[in-house]
Amino acid sequence: MARNSIQLAVSFAHWLAIKAIHPEGHVVLTIVDRNTESVEVIDNWNGFGQRTTSSGTVKLQHVEVDPLLIFDERLLGNQPSYRGAYSQLMQVAIDVGIAEAAFADTLTAVQKARPIVDAQVEKASLEHYTLQEVGKSSVLLDAAILLLDEAAEYLDELDQLESLTDEQAAKASILVAEAKVYANDAALHISEKLLELGGSRSSLSQHNLDQHWRNARVHTLHDPIRWKLHALGDYYLNHKLPARHAWI
Repeated sequence: MARNSIQLAVSFAHWLAIKAIHPEGHVVLTIVDRNTESVEVIDNWNGFGQRTTSSGTVKLQHVEVDPLLIFDERLLGNQPSYRGAYSQLMQVAIDVGIAEAAFADTLTAVQKARPIVDAQVEKASLEHYTLQEVGKSSVLLDAAILLLDEAAEYLDELDQLESLTDEQAAKASILVAEAKVYANDAALHISEKLLELGGSRSSLSQHNLDQHWRNARVHTLHDPIRWKLHALGDYYLNHKLPARHAWI
């Protein structure tokens, strides 16, 4: 029996991507029909964020796989590809979406917040330090969106090519990695500042404003940016091309 834990959004999937060890000893990627007999999906995700992703554990026991849906990971990794960049681009978009939602809620929350007495203003939206923090959040958000768009446009350009060079594949991963680092920081910073600038009332569970930080914190754990930064530094300083897998 094989066990794969945790697969994201697995309860919504029609097909499952499962890595396995081939009898010859190398790693293969297999595509399995979600409704295949002996495939069991357990909805057991209980993280404090991403609560509605319907992620869970997959159990497989003596599952027959179509030979046409078995891919040798060695071949996938030996040729220039930007499948990893595409995979990561979706994660960047999620983080940017969280940041956008958190920023929108920040503007609403500040309008309802009470000003600090030392600010000597009538509304929290007139506090000098609040204005500064909202301004910083807007810059982080705009930069994250621009980096996401730049990376996406480059992948669109590669889609038009019949073949791909090592350098082009590497640039795709690098652009997406840069976007991921910034989106990571934007989502976490803006969602935290939402609670700070909204005041104590923003912590009331009825508002559910903590969902943005919880979702950002959990989602950014899947592929930590410390390794993105490592890859970026190695690329620019040593011209080391990033690894060919789904995490860069």
